[in-house]
Amino acid sequence: MKRTFVLLSLSLGACGASEEAPAPAASGDGCVATALAADTVVVAGVGAPDGPPTWPALPDTAVVASTYLRLQSSGESLQTFDQLSGAVIEELFRSPGMLGVSITGSMSCNTTRTLTVWATQADMFRFVASGAHVAAIGRVAEVSRGGSITETWPANDLPSLDWADVVPRFSEHDGPVY
Repeated sequence: MKRTFVLLSLSLGACGASEEAPAPAASGDGCVATALAADTVVVAGVGAPDGPPTWPALPDTAVVASTYLRLQSSGESLQTFDQLSGAVIEELFRSPGMLGVSITGSMSCNTTRTLTVWATQADMFRFVASGAHVAAIGRVAEVSRGGSITETWPANDLPSLDWADVVPRFSEHDGPVY
């Protein structure tokens, strides 16, 4: 798995609406949004070298966004994913209010997850509306095989920013599936 392959999932977080009915992502392969795959590894983190548990105390206004992306496996799709990722990552790290990010990947499920923490909801939405992110949203159908979702929560609503506390919260998902 290429590093950029996993990193583009940041660009797909908080993606736009879909025509599909809202539902938790699920598949017949045992790979679901509500549980980490056995081979899930943290592949990148900023603000937390070892992942979310080591992040510093957050302001009361902090917002958490998490994405579960079920990737297509074709060479063309992966190339598209790689092409989109550079500008999105650059934008992410220039974004005011971005406090941290953790990215995981699962080879067996061909999935990636992101967890970003923002000082405010406005900071998060500013990134969502940024040029490279909007371009990636427009091409999500080229990289997602369906069942991909994004969710946000006030940071204070989570017991911790540990993946074990974040992932089960996808069971409450009621937004678009892409």
